[in-house]
Amino acid sequence: MNLKNKAYPATKEYPAAPGLKLNIRYPEWLTSVFHQKTIQRYILIALLGGAGQFTIFKIFYPFPDFISDSYSYIDTNMYDMGANLWPIGYSKFLMLIHGISHSHVFLIFSQYLLLEFSLIYFFISILYLYSPSRITQIILFIFLFFNPLFIYISNAVLSDALFASLSIIFLSQFLWMLHKPTLAQVIIQGIIIE
Repeated sequence: MNLKNKAYPATKEYPAAPGLKLNIRYPEWLTSVFHQKTIQRYILIALLGGAGQFTIFKIFYPFPDFISDSYSYIDTNMYDMGANLWPIGYSKFLMLIHGISHSHVFLIFSQYLLLEFSLIYFFISILYLYSPSRITQIILFIFLFFNPLFIYISNAVLSDALFASLSIIFLSQFLWMLHKPTLAQVIIQGIIIE
């Protein structure tokens, strides 16, 4: 089977090669962004601020929030259901977290960490793709990383934090595809949707 397509000749990014080998390059923005002192400062403040917020929040709210949906997600795992009234993706996430640690604090921390990393990716994408003014950067940074809503969302045994994280990554990927489309982004979008 000849996989070389004459309509699309080999390029530096996507060389024609026998088999299904993809040449996915390391994004140049990733290496250039992390060498900028401003970006490093933003990431450091976001991570330290997030750790501080999480610690203070867990002192005042030591237990996660549960509603009836929470118990449905847990029951889906307990009874090994392949389907439920609610989608079972979050139940699989709970099973993965439970395999690592039985601690409810670890679950909430994992949800919050996923949300923080997706927000960092979104924030860096906005800075790299749009170069907003300094005041816009600061306002966006404060809104994204010092917003109490995100820690409250993460403190519930619900799919909201995971869904928000994936949605933010999804939106960030769309921004990248709009400005710098590559095959790797299409593959990542497919994985996120799956």
